[in-house]
Amino acid sequence: FNEGLAAYRAGRIDVAQRLFKKEVARAPYHHEFEFWLAVTYAEQNDVDRAAVHLRRAKDVSTTRKDHDLYAGKLERLKALTAQ
Repeated sequence: FNEGLAAYRAGRIDVAQRLFKKEVARAPYHHEFEFWLAVTYAEQNDVDRAAVHLRRAKDVSTTRKDHDLYAGKLERLKALTAQ
């Protein structure tokens, strides 16, 4: 996960995406992994896949605060695509 974040921060989106996919496969109920995978898809303008992973992040989040955070991000993503 930390390597994925480092790759993302370095602008290596493809590498970050591959690493986050690995983390999601390893721990599919970890909301943060789903969120960062969604971010990489958004960076690549793949809004549909980004939305899928934001929904998963929301669904597997463990606190109301995280749930609401991801729900808000999902709504903003939908609003951007509707324009």
